[in-house]
Amino acid sequence: MGGSSMEWVGQTLEVIPDFTKSSSRSLLSRPKVKASEEKHEDSSSIFVWIGNFFHALAGRLRGVTEFCDCETRRRSQEKIMAHNPKYSLVELFESSGSGSRCGYCGGEGSISDGMWGYRLTVNDYMNLLQRGWRRSGKYIYKPIMKKTCCPQYAIRCEALRFQLTRSQKKVIKRVYRYLAFGVGDEKIAAKVSSSRAAANFNCDGSDTDDDADMMDTGDAFMNVDEPKMQPDLPAFDEDSFHHKLHGSEETDVSESESMSLRPATAAKAPRPGVGPIPDAPLQRKKKEIRRERKRQKLLRKGLDPDVEELKRKLALAPPSLEDCLGKPLPENPKHTLVTRLVMPGDRDPYFMESFEETLKLYQKYELTIHKKEAERPTEKQFTRFLAESPLQYQSAAGQSPMDPPTLGSFHLHYILDGKLVGVDVLDVLPDCVTSVYFFYDPDYSYLSLGTYSVLKEIEMIRALNKKYPEIQHASLGFYVHSCPKMQYKAKFQPSYLLCPEVFTWHPLNACLEKLNKSAYHRLGLPQAVDHDGDMDSYLNEALVLYKRNLMTFDVYKLTLLKTRRPYPLDMAAEINRIAHYGRLVGRRCLPQMALYCDNAPLNRET
Repeated sequence: MGGSSMEWVGQTLEVIPDFTKSSSRSLLSRPKVKASEEKHEDSSSIFVWIGNFFHALAGRLRGVTEFCDCETRRRSQEKIMAHNPKYSLVELFESSGSGSRCGYCGGEGSISDGMWGYRLTVNDYMNLLQRGWRRSGKYIYKPIMKKTCCPQYAIRCEALRFQLTRSQKKVIKRVYRYLAFGVGDEKIAAKVSSSRAAANFNCDGSDTDDDADMMDTGDAFMNVDEPKMQPDLPAFDEDSFHHKLHGSEETDVSESESMSLRPATAAKAPRPGVGPIPDAPLQRKKKEIRRERKRQKLLRKGLDPDVEELKRKLALAPPSLEDCLGKPLPENPKHTLVTRLVMPGDRDPYFMESFEETLKLYQKYELTIHKKEAERPTEKQFTRFLAESPLQYQSAAGQSPMDPPTLGSFHLHYILDGKLVGVDVLDVLPDCVTSVYFFYDPDYSYLSLGTYSVLKEIEMIRALNKKYPEIQHASLGFYVHSCPKMQYKAKFQPSYLLCPEVFTWHPLNACLEKLNKSAYHRLGLPQAVDHDGDMDSYLNEALVLYKRNLMTFDVYKLTLLKTRRPYPLDMAAEINRIAHYGRLVGRRCLPQMALYCDNAPLNRET
């Protein structure tokens, strides 16, 4: 199916013959004959007439049956189009069962289910994300968790409750100091000069047919400052400390008896001024004394000490993400960094204007960071992987139709002093923002732009949430517990992992103990059930596109039974295939995401 494959979708199923009009000759009327001819009619002619009559009757009944079938399909399509004015179209690929190259461990054991997305609504893709799917260009894939070498758990961060860590604050401060005062200019300049002295990047290479397989490369790896390991120190025992300093108020009997049995010469009388005073009160800590003095001082001023303490704690609260990222620069900053949201494709002229610069940046990133000399990125590969998207642009709930669409696929450009240094490929969905891929100029790795871009995503989600409350999460792609380069995702808290069996979200920290025991693990409760994957009562609601006709699965089965084919019809195999598809995508997608069935194994020879 090419780019024009959607032109016929939604058109009339087929021309329905009109069997309701009465013919000029009644079905039951006998042909008129002359009286002279009637007497010559023998018994054989009567049998011929009766045979013709039943033949005509059978033909008319076949026509009525065909009319009923067509009418059923027509009503089915009208119902579909009335409730799904905008629908998706996908094609399920057969899983070969053999592994492919894994972008995490480098082995050949990556196994996944895959679909081609000709068209996807943002709601359908949102539902697919919650079933463990991800997209790479128009290819949509879902790891077969029990078989793949590196199980990949969907991970998302609750952006509204996000708390900055120390290392993330350091990244923000580093970027701020670089922009405001040029701190780090010498490090970046050294990288720029070394990259220029290195081998030239041939960014104008012609497209080839041997595109690199980008489906399993994984998410962008980010440079994050690892926290320094703290030595294990013994816990402070206050009781033991006071026992050593002042002595215990209650002395063990056996200890006192043993002391009384010692020779008198062993016991030494304490010198004056040395040793504990039995009747003296315990000494108070200086911190407690200062706190009490401050409390008495506030009381003398007529102030409530508890209220003043609360005010002090609020004033000392850590700054928010918005405060850190939005800290104003000095009047004449050394550098300027701006972001620009771009719609990929011909809908945004700026995308075409900046295409060459974006392509060169992507090629430089792949060749430097991922060392892909053997499979030099091409323009065709870049377009298929990052520029093309099956998502349909849509306005958010409550958004004016006159405004540019909020939901869909976008590129977020990071422009430093007029130069493109980073591109974040984003999908903005009704409940989350997900990053498909992020690539940057390796010369600016000092700024940790990978981590910085995730923080900017979370800031954007929190800003969108004020206008569209449904947008609350940052989808961070897949979390691979066995891959050290994926550990940075665990630092964006609070984060949750998707259970691969019941598709419920669970706190990441609570899942780590399970993942330490085995790479694959059920995260949901033992008694939990995947209701969205139950196909017993919902399979007939599945939407199918067959022979340019949009129909439900029950109508599709009737159509297959009518189709003449030179080989026996294996209906059970097709039902199992559609049921497998339904369990993969979930019943929320079935009534509005059409499955293209012309290339199904059952229909390839018809």
